[in-house]
Amino acid sequence: MKIFNSYTRKVQEFDPVNEGKVSMYVCGPTPYDEPHMGHGLSQVRFDLIRRYLIFKGYEVTFVTNVTDIDDKMINRSNQEGITIKELTNKVFPIYVNCFSKLNILEPTKTLYATKFVDQVMSMTRILMQKGYAYKLADGIYFNIDKFPDYGKLSGVNLDELEDGARIDVKDDKINPKDFVIWKYHKDGEPAWRDPLKQLPDGRPGWHIECSAMIYSEFTDTIDIHGGGQDLTFPHHECEIAQSEACFDFKFVNNWMHNGLLNIDGEKMSKSLNNFVTLRKALESYNPNVLRYFMLSTSYRAPLDLTEENITNANNSLDRLQNCVDRVLASNGFESNDDVELDNQIHILFEGFVRHMDNDFDISGALGFVFNFITYVNTALDEQKLSQSNLEVIIDKFKELNSVLGFLILEKSEISEDVIKLADQRLEAKLNKDYQLADSLRDQILELGYEIKDVKNAYEIKKKS
Repeated sequence: MKIFNSYTRKVQEFDPVNEGKVSMYVCGPTPYDEPHMGHGLSQVRFDLIRRYLIFKGYEVTFVTNVTDIDDKMINRSNQEGITIKELTNKVFPIYVNCFSKLNILEPTKTLYATKFVDQVMSMTRILMQKGYAYKLADGIYFNIDKFPDYGKLSGVNLDELEDGARIDVKDDKINPKDFVIWKYHKDGEPAWRDPLKQLPDGRPGWHIECSAMIYSEFTDTIDIHGGGQDLTFPHHECEIAQSEACFDFKFVNNWMHNGLLNIDGEKMSKSLNNFVTLRKALESYNPNVLRYFMLSTSYRAPLDLTEENITNANNSLDRLQNCVDRVLASNGFESNDDVELDNQIHILFEGFVRHMDNDFDISGALGFVFNFITYVNTALDEQKLSQSNLEVIIDKFKELNSVLGFLILEKSEISEDVIKLADQRLEAKLNKDYQLADSLRDQILELGYEIKDVKNAYEIKKKS
């Protein structure tokens, strides 16, 4: 199994630190405002990766965080006249609800930054003792000149980087790109007191929060650290520097970054008035269609939210779901088992795994899924599948859906009245009373069901 490592910029063999286990950390939200589509995209794509690792037999510890203390949280809580905790309790449940609708597995653990301030202070003290950090009038800063590998993850040219590009500018910093790890207390802001009285009262800088949480949870090199490509610099770059300087071991084995969301070809932003909240998107589109849309291309590729692309996703998912529904609705045929089924299943999973093992190539993997449903539909049309065949196919769909997470595999309940109408319609068709058959079909449609004719039988399901 191979993964593209953002740090080495190479696709390389995945070799977890502990055999059979995977430690995985993905940066979570700052809940000062409700989630947008970009949040959903990142979480869905890393959910696919996590699900596939589980499918492969790994025991995955999936940890994420809530940045419940930073400048944005402070500013918004002050604007609304509520505490930061109240703001978190108000907004973060919206994230949880939206992620649940997208069928994202719950994290093994969700860590809140405010619960790890003691660990941040401990790291800050160690970095100062080792000469990596220094005090200024407003806080304690990390000296990037002391860490020669700073910039290797993102590949940014530090000499060409404009001073202050996403890092606070201060004239008295040793290097203009140095970043704050401990901010001194200001009026109107929360602050913590160092129990050892070595640090002035204050609060964590943004970057060090993740480092402290990851070390506290895993205490060793982690297998995968994920996040959006916009976090590569400075956030993840700073995480590496302060973590490896503090703890003297490799921080992360595999860095993974998902592509970002565009709206009709433009970057999503409030200034362009094309900002789409996740809650609004879930009200406008079927959640399974959104999930399919987000997974339809490589996790590293950007994704363009357009009506055309959503329509294409809806049509593709319909093809898959319709096949599943046909299998669920069928009772099988009195015939021998289709000898071709085992071969088709072998082709399906050989291709699916081969592509997913290659840096989670979902596009290639889905190609084999669509080939399989073409076979299943044809076999159903030709009445080749026995009941045992159908049970095997449903089991295989369940295996696939444990990774994909966008199929509905529960048989819809059909009322006796609808079945009676369908039986009457079949009898009318066999008697060539097509006027009555059409009338009965219209009654079935009005009751919210779709009916499809097959040879001397029918398939019926609830309208999607």
